[in-house]
Amino acid sequence: MENHKNVDGIGPKVKVQPKKRFNTINKIDKNIREDEKKIIRDYMKEWEEKGRVPKNPFVELAKKLKNRFSAKTICDYWWNILDLRLDRSPFLPREKIYIYELVVEYQRNNNGPISWKDLQPKLEKKFGKCRSRNSIKNVWNSYKRCTDRTTKVDKNEESEFEGKSEVEDEGKNEEIISEYNGKIENEIEGITKEMHELTCPVDKNESSAKNKNFTIK
Repeated sequence: MENHKNVDGIGPKVKVQPKKRFNTINKIDKNIREDEKKIIRDYMKEWEEKGRVPKNPFVELAKKLKNRFSAKTICDYWWNILDLRLDRSPFLPREKIYIYELVVEYQRNNNGPISWKDLQPKLEKKFGKCRSRNSIKNVWNSYKRCTDRTTKVDKNEESEFEGKSEVEDEGKNEEIISEYNGKIENEIEGITKEMHELTCPVDKNESSAKNKNFTIK
């Protein structure tokens, strides 16, 4: 059944979209226990000290947590929320610019989705701040939306300008054609007159005599 609602019973009913499900990060954050958080932190600390071996520690962590959460869910939770190194201060302009440059370079050399896990350590190395992967992604998406809107406005203005130019050009073409047709009509009239005079010559003496007779009368 569709959910509808209106204001104080006035006006048409408006369909209300159902709320989206919480994403996996919110789910684990609401359901994970403190002892489970400690297990993750302790294991990740040990993982760092051992040189980040194995390559994917979250598979092992999922087993330690008795598969209450998937390896991917634990991974997202760690890199975006639980890691105590995460810096949540606002991004500086130079950080944002560096993110734009990293993404453009990545897209130039790779196909498919952007690998935020590859960009995260580069940003940390450059500025000494461990930023969450989602926050880096949000910086880029915000920039992309802004540039997409600007590009769309520019295209609309260009299209409008081209439309006006076409109308003006059509008007000028019509004026030129009209003027040209007028010249042709005048030339045709002149030629017709000359042809008539050639085919029906008038005797000048006869014309002069007629004029004299008319004058005498």
